[in-house]
Amino acid sequence: MFSTLIFALTTMTSSSVQTAAPALEPSPTLATAQKAYVAGDWKLATTSFDAVCPTLPENERAECALWGILALSQTGNSADFTHAALRLDSLIQASSPKTRVYSDLYMTKAQFELYLGKNDKAFASWKQAYEAAEPRQYAVLSQVCESIQKNYTNEEVSEYCGKVKKVQTTGTPSASSSSASVFAVTKEASSSSVSSESLEPTKSGWVIQLGAFSLHESAQIMVDNFKKRNISVHITEKISPEKTLYLVQTPLFPTREAAVDYGARTFAPLNLDFIPVKIP
Repeated sequence: MFSTLIFALTTMTSSSVQTAAPALEPSPTLATAQKAYVAGDWKLATTSFDAVCPTLPENERAECALWGILALSQTGNSADFTHAALRLDSLIQASSPKTRVYSDLYMTKAQFELYLGKNDKAFASWKQAYEAAEPRQYAVLSQVCESIQKNYTNEEVSEYCGKVKKVQTTGTPSASSSSASVFAVTKEASSSSVSSESLEPTKSGWVIQLGAFSLHESAQIMVDNFKKRNISVHITEKISPEKTLYLVQTPLFPTREAAVDYGARTFAPLNLDFIPVKIP
């Protein structure tokens, strides 16, 4: 479970000619890039991430660049998707296997290849992600492996998917597991800012929706970033005949007012758009 466009602006003056300075548009920030991403404005998100990533500390650039790649891949343009895949390959080559984002990069590559029907290559990339994975990444690893398994009948795929699933269930890695960290995935605790009294125990109520993504990896990156802020969100899969969407949502609230109030207190200060949605 993630680029500010900085323009170099100069003002030319003349002792003989006085001109009014044009109004300067605010330079995009990482926050505005993420806001564009959440809103599904893929073009703006791509250009914003591309510009701000080089300005970040070196240890944050790869994750930022991955956000930009994911945004580019979702514009709906096949040429953009191809470009995103090429940029992803370049980012992988430039990244050390010891970096935290390395497994995320290969998981994204696996999903790109799966989307293109390159199932054997998708599994090869997934194994690279598995070898470099950290505990926080095993839930996504399992989901991506299941997606590959649905499209690629192979004993090795079944074996690896079984390993990851077993670890999630028992918390004990098998003797043949890789050196990558493995763990039992536990249900994420609710944020302390969401009181247990405000949540409905049933499946009916209101949630705050923060994004809808065509790639599960995109949704997971957002979930991971909220987790770092101790904000509880989860991914809901919405399947339709046309496509599958991965929705990032909060836990249930009993009323729309309670959901909006929580969104105003939690997400508005982060400059993030949020939408109250009725469930079911």
